[in-house]
Amino acid sequence: MKKFFTNLMFLALIGMAMPAMAQSPSVAKDGDTVEATIDASQILYWVGEGDNEVILAVNWAETALAWGYRFSESSVSVATVMTAIAADDPRLSFSGSGYLDDILFFDAAAGMTDTLRITPGNYWESTRNGVMDAGMGQQLQDGDFEKWSDPAAGIAVDSFYYEGWGWIYTNVYTMPIFAITDPDTTNIPDESSLAAADIRFWVGEGSNEVVLAVNWADTALAWGYRFDEPTVTVENVLAAIAAADPRFSYSGSGFINDIYFFDAKRGMTDTLHITPGNYWGSSRNGLMDAGMSQTLVDGDFEKWADPAAGAISGCSYFAGYGWFYNYAYPMAVTPVAAPLPDEATIDASEILYWVGEGSHQVVMAVNWADTALAWGYRFADDSVTVETMMNAIAAADPRLSLRVSGYLDDILYYEEGMADTLRVAEGSYWSSTRNGYGDMGMAQYLVDGDFEKWAVPAAGVVADSVYYEGWGWSYIYIYPMAITPVTVPAPVAIDAVASTVELNCWPNPVVDRVTVTISHESSAQLFDQAGRLVAAYTLHQGENTLDLSSLHTSVYLLRVGNTVQKLIKR
Repeated sequence: MKKFFTNLMFLALIGMAMPAMAQSPSVAKDGDTVEATIDASQILYWVGEGDNEVILAVNWAETALAWGYRFSESSVSVATVMTAIAADDPRLSFSGSGYLDDILFFDAAAGMTDTLRITPGNYWESTRNGVMDAGMGQQLQDGDFEKWSDPAAGIAVDSFYYEGWGWIYTNVYTMPIFAITDPDTTNIPDESSLAAADIRFWVGEGSNEVVLAVNWADTALAWGYRFDEPTVTVENVLAAIAAADPRFSYSGSGFINDIYFFDAKRGMTDTLHITPGNYWGSSRNGLMDAGMSQTLVDGDFEKWADPAAGAISGCSYFAGYGWFYNYAYPMAVTPVAAPLPDEATIDASEILYWVGEGSHQVVMAVNWADTALAWGYRFADDSVTVETMMNAIAAADPRLSLRVSGYLDDILYYEEGMADTLRVAEGSYWSSTRNGYGDMGMAQYLVDGDFEKWAVPAAGVVADSVYYEGWGWSYIYIYPMAITPVTVPAPVAIDAVASTVELNCWPNPVVDRVTVTISHESSAQLFDQAGRLVAAYTLHQGENTLDLSSLHTSVYLLRVGNTVQKLIKR
């Protein structure tokens, strides 16, 4: 009965400010509107201490703000909550004695030019958890949501008539509630930036430099832009980077809708874009700027960021628009590496030199530090090992040889006119791929249509790195060098003799074995009188012994580099 009487008296006081009406006013349909609330997890400014929490929201005609209050008692009055918050927050105050005349809010630091107050001639309505309450004397308990509203901010959804007082409206307040920030917050993280000296990918030319960083929800990347003009707009910088970097793009005309980044070559599985429902914030040297139209000068740092990546550092008020949060973006900014080139391949239709016979075929490419060559191999079985293929090609092509000691040490290539033998880069190793993926090397099985590439890291571009426990970091490479199909080697003329390599053979004629002495390490090939390859060798500097016991009696040619020695086999 007491509560009913209190509410009735509250309504009576309200009604005194309202003229009586002869008929019910026009109202919106209940259910078409939803009362705005805010959850405790969204509150940014808490006053008081204790395990119990309540929220206080104030809804002026065009702005709704919220604070949180903590306490240890089982309940607390609205008057106590409002008094404590007003004492802690210098922007908030209220007036009235016995009942509430007005609630005031002003924040010049956030850009407000006038104080928020009740619409002239109106009164304050208060509700606890959506139900009209006893105002300043209302007791609140843990989890309660207390809202005070100016009827000018509401939508009338019902009305009821009090004899002698007139019509009373029932309002719903749909305006979104903004969680106000604590003006005294000091634990804001530092904004992350990046110096021009750390940039890896520059676009444009000139003596002036600016850095552009884009901070998505969980990734922050940066590019550099160079120019000669005194100034450049953000729009021009974005357009130039998007034109130069195929991984980067953006959408929007006049303003930015979204900024995208996708790099499949470095293992990305999805495109970076803004968190749904968010917007892009931009800053120049840490201060909010004019976005696409912002003018930049030499040395500027421009950052575009998704609020999902930020920490709220304060709030700003824009007349006619309302409140906006200010963010700090502490995520480390990573300088973008230049776009990776495409992995070079070669089609079977381009191969000029085929070894072996059969209906199945594979392509083998070898990429030295500055030269990439390719052969084709045909076979009749369903599959063939890399070792079998490489040995067959090396046996058929006198220019190619392998150095093996349990595993493949090196792949060597030399032909007439070359200044030096192609070999692995010093201190490096051979990596192998089948159809673009790392394989098992010499033991790998190949099937019809496969593309096998062997390459030295000196010829590659680092695409990524992988950490293996106990082994450390391993790099992943892309090999963009164009691959040249080798031509069929020219047959060796019987009487061809040259002298660029010091070559001595004895005994000659040969019965079983011949000793070959050469001035420097080289590959060697033995041909019959028809110019067909009989055997291939890798000869070391000094003496080498070759076993010719299995050969028929005939005349053979031993070629070392472009020096040829005639051997007579008996």
